[in-house]
Amino acid sequence: MKKLRTIARAFILLTTVAYSLGAAAKGHRTQVFTTVKTANAETVHGQIDWPQGELIDWNGPVIVFISGGIPSDRNGWAVLARGTVWNRRSPFKDLSDALVAKGMAVIRFDHPAVRAPKFNCRDALENGTFSESRIRTHCLNVEVLSRVGVSTYVSSVEAAINHVVGLMPNATRQVVLFGFSEGLQHATTILNRRSITPSALVSIGSPAQCLRDVSHWQAIDRVIETLPEFDSNIDGVVTNAEIEDGYKRGIGGIASDSSAWLSPHGEWRKDDIEAFRSDLKKQFSELTGRFRDVGQKDSLTYVRHKSGVRIPDVTESFWRMQFQSEVSSLKSMVQLGVPGLFIWGDKDRQVPVTLQASLAVAAKQKGATVEVVRFAARFHMLSAESDTDWFEPAFASDIAEVVRKFLLRSRRSAQAS
Repeated sequence: MKKLRTIARAFILLTTVAYSLGAAAKGHRTQVFTTVKTANAETVHGQIDWPQGELIDWNGPVIVFISGGIPSDRNGWAVLARGTVWNRRSPFKDLSDALVAKGMAVIRFDHPAVRAPKFNCRDALENGTFSESRIRTHCLNVEVLSRVGVSTYVSSVEAAINHVVGLMPNATRQVVLFGFSEGLQHATTILNRRSITPSALVSIGSPAQCLRDVSHWQAIDRVIETLPEFDSNIDGVVTNAEIEDGYKRGIGGIASDSSAWLSPHGEWRKDDIEAFRSDLKKQFSELTGRFRDVGQKDSLTYVRHKSGVRIPDVTESFWRMQFQSEVSSLKSMVQLGVPGLFIWGDKDRQVPVTLQASLAVAAKQKGATVEVVRFAARFHMLSAESDTDWFEPAFASDIAEVVRKFLLRSRRSAQAS
């Protein structure tokens, strides 16, 4: 039983209209911006990309990229990406270029704790010693990062949106909040605050349900649902040999190595699996209890890189959000009458896609302006390769076209009603 609990804990921690949308626009203009620090928001550095003309005259859609809260830059890259397939990506830049090419403006920005571009973080890590001190000097302001809890992050994003929209007075009614994974949670919080009235919410890899329910699925049901995939001879018994072989073939990649799946008895039988489920539930309950007190100190957490270097991550409030938040983006869309687009990859193992899609479709059948697009051969962030990677640069144009058509349909629907 002790071994079962060790395995269970390993999984729990892992969960841890002048411009037409009908044609491609010519040109690509950029303007950088910096917001002012306030009592509730940190300074944010970012940029606006748009197709043509003067910014003050822009009256087309304005897409705002909102990430989940890890300290990533305006291009969608983070120090945490080092040593992974994600390290070679700049997904926000790629998607921004694709959206601008199809006639949309894009607002993207660095996490408040990310040091300005002049510090050359990526180059510094690639060409120098990879160390915590180098990360602090060139990449992340740890003092700021330790202050950025969920509330401060959302307020900082909100301030950045208001700042830029103030520079584009003709586009205030065409702001679209685009959440990536947990970023939709923050977009929904901004929607619920009603200080900004978005014309639509769009997301990639984000749940329609609240994060609390999805975390429960990740920590318990996803694990149990995955075990039978190792049963290569389909005899109802999953042996450790089958696990070792299956892991090499890509099964069970939600764990960092095959040992997390191995049975202490050499094989998983029905009774063992049920005991495993019970222990997962117990461990999940204990972990959520740890994050239940919203008044506790919001300490900064770290991720240990495979080289041994500690990488500053997020404050504990982001974990509390993950395990405690009852905010459902779908419910907010329906209640406030805001159109929504959910984009998922069917191979996503971070979100229970089939369930999320069924909830969205049911809402649409009841009259909500909600659409679902699923890509059969894509993972969590629409990568063709892995749940821990992002979409390839060439695929950004496909995503942009999906967004363009959705906005066109939702605008026509709004005009008709």
